[in-house]
This record gives sequence, C-alpha cells and structure tokens, in this order.
Amino acid sequence: MIVERVLIRRLYGRDPLYSLLLTFGLAYILEDGTRFIWGPQSLPYAVPAWLTTPLSTEYFFLTGYRLFMVLVVVFAVAGLFVILNHTRLGMRIRAGTLDLDTVSVLGVNVRLLHSLNFGLGIYLAGLAGVLAAGMLGLQPTIGTSLIMPSFVAIIVGGLGSLPGTLLGGLLIGVASGLVTVFFSSAAEAVIYVMMGLVLLVRPRGLLGEEGRLS
Repeated sequence: MIVERVLIRRLYGRDPLYSLLLTFGLAYILEDGTRFIWGPQSLPYAVPAWLTTPLSTEYFFLTGYRLFMVLVVVFAVAGLFVILNHTRLGMRIRAGTLDLDTVSVLGVNVRLLHSLNFGLGIYLAGLAGVLAAGMLGLQPTIGTSLIMPSFVAIIVGGLGSLPGTLLGGLLIGVASGLVTVFFSSAAEAVIYVMMGLVLLVRPRGLLGEEGRLS
C-alpha cells in the first residue's frame, strides 16, 4: 500500500500501460535484490513432513500439500467473492471498475479505495507466492515463472471477470498438466496456443465483459 501511495498513485488517469511497466520494473528490482542478498541459488522451503506424504500409492503425485493448497485457494476465493459481493467495500470496488467518476461524485474516498483495492490484490498475490514456494522452492525468479501463466489465465477467462479468471486458470492448468504427461516439452507452449485460439474466437475472453480487449 505504501508503494501504491508513493509510486503508482502518480500514474492514475494515464494510460494503464504506464502502471504495468512500473510494476514490471519493481518486480525486476525485487528479483535482483533477492539475488544480491541471498544469492541466485534456490533455497529449501520447509513444508511439514505430514503434508509431503502421498495420499495414494497409485496417484503418488497427489500429496497432502497439494490438497492443502487447493483448500487454501478455495477459502481465499470464497472470501474474495464474499468481499466483492456482500460488503460495502466490494460494492464500491465493483462500481469503481465501471465508473470511477460517479463513485467519486457520490462521496467515496477514491484514493483510499485505490489503496485498499491494490493492497487486497497484493495480499492475494503474496499468498499465491507462499503456496507456490512449497512446490517450486525459494528462488529469485519464482515470480517470473508464475506471472505469465497468470496473465494468460486472465486473458483466456476475460478481463474484468473474476469467475472468468478462475475458469481460465483451471483450463490452462488442466491443459498444461495433461500435455506434460504425453509431451512434456510442450507443456508451456500449450497455454499460449489456448490464449491465441480464445483471442481469435472471442477477443474479450470466455467470460469477459463487452468492450474489454474487443
């Protein structure tokens, strides 16, 4: 929220590309900062032993930690839906994405709304990073390996649609997992192929709002 207040707030009202470039730059600064302090090598991330044990002898890849991640994500997404759909803050956030000027005229503190919205998004991104570290280990480039699939999920599902983002994430995750089994070298390429096909058929994404990316 300090970053939003000091840096990103200065770019509101300009082309969103400026904010995107700024946050990309901050990500690279943090990446190089961690590499400078802790080194470029991966570091172990301790996960309790009872979570790393396979739950089935047949499906050895299904571990307690994977199930734990699914449960945490379910609760986090459910909490986000509750906030957006059943609280005054969520109502203001949703209204602000459609017509921020009208929200401001109605007396809502738009600056505070921006900060809370940004802070909530960063919190969820941090939660995803901690969960991913249990699978990938701690390394300076962990964000780089996660950010592009995140963008693809948003584009496939539809910009501005939370259900669409969830659907896009599930689709590219399942597709990548299936391709890994039969043709592992194409596991990453398949998500970009899916994105290209979706953009050709439905430019705004599967559940995206009219006017977004179309």
